Amino acid sequence: MKKIAVILALVFVMSLALAACNNSTPAESTPAESTPAESTPEESTPEESVAEPVDESSEEPVDESSEEPEESSEEPEESSEEPVVVGDENVALGKSYTVTGSGKGLILTKEQSEYPCHYNANLTDGVTSPEISYAEDVWFSVSPNPDAGNAPGGVCGIVVDLGKDTAVNCARVHMINPGEAGIGAPSEIAIAVSSDGKTFKTVASQTSFEEGADAYWVDFGFDSTNARYVQFSFTVTAVHNFIDELAVIAG
Repeated sequence: MKKIAVILALVFVMSLALAACNNSTPAESTPAESTPAESTPEESTPEESVAEPVDESSEEPVDESSEEPEESSEEPEESSEEPVVVGDENVALGKSYTVTGSGKGLILTKEQSEYPCHYNANLTDGVTSPEISYAEDVWFSVSPNPDAGNAPGGVCGIVVDLGKDTAVNCARVHMINPGEAGIGAPSEIAIAVSSDGKTFKTVASQTSFEEGADAYWVDFGFDSTNARYVQFSFTVTAVHNFIDELAVIAG
């Protein structure tokens, strides 16, 4: 009987222990179940959604403003490629020319005259003199001299070959008219143009010229025309005409 009582006591103690274990299990699970409620606010991320529009709006104006100056910088480059118009260009500079009569300026030797001279300046080298000089080849003499003159029939024709048809609108003569020592102005200077060197068309002329000690340019303007040859015709009298440069202006 004692053994049975002991066994029953052990069984009762074990049942109490099991009951105690069963009661402690739900109490521990209760805080475990409450943990998901605490994680709920952590899942919501309002900060990320606010940051996204701020970043996108800040990038757009930067990109658009950076493109505008690049487009405007291309405009001056295109305008620089436009053709540049050149004015006052002397297309006769360095060109060859022919002279009627003797084919040159007045050159007289001691055998030909008691006043020998050598007035045969280059008329297209770009060199001009500001005043009268009797030194060799400073000036070119347009002269009706019967021995060595270049104005047969009283007219000296000097034709400049431009090398090709060129649009021109002005011819110039650098001359001096001191009115003394047998040097004066021609009665007329006429300008004519041609494409073939045979048929010339007169485009300008002048019959009045200033007198004085200083040299000066005489300009003959005319409507723009294409020409390869430009003729300067000097109608001379009994005096010498001193010139030292001829020019033809493109235009």
